[in-house]
Amino acid sequence: MNDQSSYSLGGTNDPFIGKILGCVRALLPIENLDDLIRTGVELARSELGVERCALWLLDFDEASLRGTFGTDKEGNTTDEHAFHCDLSQLETTLDRSFKDLDGWSVRTDIPRITWTENGTQQEGFGWNTIIPIAGPNGNVGCFFQDAAITNRPLDPHQQDLMTLYCSLLGHLAGRKLAENREFQLSSGLEKVLAAADELLAYDNLDTLHRRIVELARERLGVARAGLYVATEESSPRFQGTWGTDWEGHTTDEHKGVYDCDSHLPYERERGTAKKVGRRWDAFQPFPMTWIEPDGTKVEFAEGWNATHFLNVGDRTLAVLFTDPGKTCEPLDPSKMDLISTYCALVARILDRRLTQEALRKSDQERLESLGILAGGIAHDFNNLLAAILGSVEILMELPEMESTRAQNRLVDARDACLRGKSLAGQLLTFSRGGTPVCKPLATIPFLNKAIRSSVGVHPLKWHLSPSGKPLNLLADETQMGQVFQNLAVNACHWQPNGGSLELVITNRSLDLGEIPGLGSGMYLQIDVQDDGPGIPESIRTRIFDPYFTTRAGGSGLGLATCHSIVTRHGGKIECLPSTRGACFRLILPATEVEPQVATGSAQPATDLSGRRFLVMDDEHVLRVMISEMLQFRGALVVTAEDGDH
Repeated sequence: MNDQSSYSLGGTNDPFIGKILGCVRALLPIENLDDLIRTGVELARSELGVERCALWLLDFDEASLRGTFGTDKEGNTTDEHAFHCDLSQLETTLDRSFKDLDGWSVRTDIPRITWTENGTQQEGFGWNTIIPIAGPNGNVGCFFQDAAITNRPLDPHQQDLMTLYCSLLGHLAGRKLAENREFQLSSGLEKVLAAADELLAYDNLDTLHRRIVELARERLGVARAGLYVATEESSPRFQGTWGTDWEGHTTDEHKGVYDCDSHLPYERERGTAKKVGRRWDAFQPFPMTWIEPDGTKVEFAEGWNATHFLNVGDRTLAVLFTDPGKTCEPLDPSKMDLISTYCALVARILDRRLTQEALRKSDQERLESLGILAGGIAHDFNNLLAAILGSVEILMELPEMESTRAQNRLVDARDACLRGKSLAGQLLTFSRGGTPVCKPLATIPFLNKAIRSSVGVHPLKWHLSPSGKPLNLLADETQMGQVFQNLAVNACHWQPNGGSLELVITNRSLDLGEIPGLGSGMYLQIDVQDDGPGIPESIRTRIFDPYFTTRAGGSGLGLATCHSIVTRHGGKIECLPSTRGACFRLILPATEVEPQVATGSAQPATDLSGRRFLVMDDEHVLRVMISEMLQFRGALVVTAEDGDH
């Protein structure tokens, strides 16, 4: 390497100086930075006598140089945006750092490289000069030139003047970069806000995903983009939505998958340069790809790739990828910042739509559950009414029926009424009524009584396992008894030949917020575990839905009733994952207050002979029935439909 920067510039009347000033005047009106650089290269060739040259700029990673424009051996302008070189190689050759380059440097008898669409091509050997392009804050690029066309000897005086030209060109480019950034910021923010306004109008999530990609391309000048959204499985995994192909058309990429955990090792393997920004990451070189609707991954070319995360709080909702596509434009950090601002707004809009979608789905599931509930109620009550109606019609058609048969029909009708009453009681527990009347209950005797009444003659073995002396339950005895009766019935059904049921009882003192939905205070934790086939994970979250059942002949109200009763008591019931069988955990209010002991004997029936009663009800059948019951005990009865009669 030879450093020839000490040559004088010559006299002030040097005609070369006039040509340089003329070139600078021609460059001053040019607004577009790319046009400015291209014209600067072409003027160096046409006006300043440069044979073959190229202007390369420092890339975003500050570790490589990216091509812009140059000239070939025929003197034609070449577009070299698709090429880049490692800055360390240049620094090794020059034996100095890029930031310290000053004046001009020459390398002699080196391979001369021509850049073509198909890559690099070597054309002989000779000298090559390297002149730094100095910006306001240091070197931003290099101007390369050689004499590959004429092979004439190096002219140090011309190189000194070209250094002056490159210095002026660098200042123009630096000013243009600053103006571009300011304009890009102001106009870009307007475009971002306009795009966000449009996105607010889309209620459908899939349409919103598509327009996020398309507006990045249409409004913000992104050459290619692809949007991947977080899946429910795990946050590092993202599912494709919509993207852009090589020609800029929107592509369906729903079969694409992006996994953060496997992405970084892949980048290290390829040896890509990584730049981590405050709001975006970038890699170079990186394959520019898209996903076909059938899931096929297309890798067309290599370029840079920027990753923008759509975050709300500590959640990543989606990832937007951008790359230069066929434009081969260099990565512009200021533009990436603007896209990240767009992504920040989009993340809020997307979060809002996801919340609305979750509410809509919840409402839809609620309506479906209500529909199942209404259909189940209608079915059960129709069966009960049919049993009652059939028995009554038989008695009406056969008034002389023998007493035993008539008695059987009346027993059937009564049993159907009792079943209807039980069904109505279960419905009441998860309607607006059924408020529990709570009192202290001795836990062990209460549980034994509730389970014994449900197990009956079934060979199920149950066992209570208290951890120390349990607190007393604070509950409505009838309603809470129904909870443990239903759990015992389920255990019996799924273990028809016996089996076991274990209740592990533990005292707990909860702080406020320790268990969501429960207040502070004393509780009993009761884990109910059987040895049946268990509950599949796929339906574990649905088992408390009204009329949802997998049991043949089941009503689907048992566990729904349990959930409603426990919730109304200020407790919590959940189905835990278990490899042994079904496992339910109940957290129920408890107290140290002792239960009251019942005293006294049953009161004798009251004699109603000679007493007068007013029976008022708007239902004629009930008025008649109650009147006859009172008259049967000797009472005098007056009936009325309402208070006006």
